[in-house]
Amino acid sequence: MEFKGIFVPIITSFDGSGRLYSKGIENIISYLHQAGIRGLWLMGSYGAFPLLSEDERKAFIEVAIPHAKKLGFTVIVNVGSPDTDTAVRLAEHAFSLNAHAIASVVPFYYSSTHYNERNFLDYFKKLVKATTLPLFFYNNTNTTGFVPNEDFFKKLLYLGVYGFKDKGDYPTMSNHIGILKKVRPEGAYLSGSTSVHLQGHLVGASGVTSGVALAIPNHVVNLQKALENNEFDKAVKLQETILKVRNILGRYVGRAVSCYDILEKIGVDAGTCRSPWVRMSKEESDEVVEELLRIRGE
Repeated sequence: MEFKGIFVPIITSFDGSGRLYSKGIENIISYLHQAGIRGLWLMGSYGAFPLLSEDERKAFIEVAIPHAKKLGFTVIVNVGSPDTDTAVRLAEHAFSLNAHAIASVVPFYYSSTHYNERNFLDYFKKLVKATTLPLFFYNNTNTTGFVPNEDFFKKLLYLGVYGFKDKGDYPTMSNHIGILKKVRPEGAYLSGSTSVHLQGHLVGASGVTSGVALAIPNHVVNLQKALENNEFDKAVKLQETILKVRNILGRYVGRAVSCYDILEKIGVDAGTCRSPWVRMSKEESDEVVEELLRIRGE
């Protein structure tokens, strides 16, 4: 299995009572398919996975994976959890639904206080053994508080971790890709954000995860095509637009939360978010959505 191109971390659809909204999940996936996206990153930060119970996380992918695979998507499922047993059960469940790969952050909450490298390596060792699916290390220092060094990346690969979802400056990304190619040349590196889409491609990333693609999928698709065709002048302009969109999305709330508003405006019934996430006010939404529609050309 190759993990190339764009992987979109989709938001989770809830109804007005805070329950999972299956139709909304399918609507988002269909919308991305129509826009030319063929990769999904399920239950990531955009998907608000820490706000869901284990059963809800399982229910989400039970809706998402069959619909996505019917449309030809490559699917990666984040199974990260504060405890190892839950992560293993989620991994086994994703395997049973024929996901293409799984991913995990380090066990969070205690990650920057009680835990050290030994705890994290034990966690990933058990995840590697749980299934035969490729396992990505989902490096998210902003939410976990853990900043891994280069030696940690090497140890993960020797344990059997397949690839990384990661972001950083040029030297950092280049170093991590170099480690991956040396230790596990068949592995994959996904740039952790469209903010580094261009940079990641230039240092050898095989793909990118892009939450911004929920708001402007065509621009992200066009950036990927420009990079593949070595049209770097075009790519630079598209990257600048994407950075602008990220700023607009995050002006009043988290970027993922703003996506509910833009999807609603363009006619995609994506449901709503769950507390403690809170949607923008009408005035904020009108302002943000108007700017995004202008960039989309609508």
